[in-house]
Amino acid sequence: MRKAYLRFCDSLIWAARICIIVLVATMTVNVLLAVLFRYVLGNALTWTEESSRYMMIWMGFLGTGVALRKGSHVAMSLFLDKAPLALRRVMIQVIRVLILFFLLGVIWAGGVLVASIASQSTPVLRISMAWPYLAIPVGCLLIALELVAEMLADPGGHGESIDLTLSALPE
Repeated sequence: MRKAYLRFCDSLIWAARICIIVLVATMTVNVLLAVLFRYVLGNALTWTEESSRYMMIWMGFLGTGVALRKGSHVAMSLFLDKAPLALRRVMIQVIRVLILFFLLGVIWAGGVLVASIASQSTPVLRISMAWPYLAIPVGCLLIALELVAEMLADPGGHGESIDLTLSALPE
């Protein structure tokens, strides 16, 4: 069961990375088109700024889950570094559980927000505002799933950078 869950999380992180790559490439073309049309052709495109903003939001929320997998989030570990090993392990697990509860609250609130704003449309693109706001619960769900994977891969709360690939797990 644990390996299946970790394999599922591997697939999610892979999909998130692909989405981020596509978003970065699309946003790059988008911004280049905006500059070309505004400054070279003298006729600004109205949709490039808004679409780039929404792509950046999605990149940020998807990127947090990928960053968690790579251990790239900023951490203030002054108290953890000073604590004895046994206390440090307990602190790491408590911190993980508190973060998980926070993420579940954000997922719920984000879902409520998406549902309440779905009838509104964006000013220029005329798409539902639910699409940009959906990045909140989707991104936080990715982080929460990745956090659970981290807890499964490091049940002792060692708190070191964890290799979550299946080949690194003990049988």
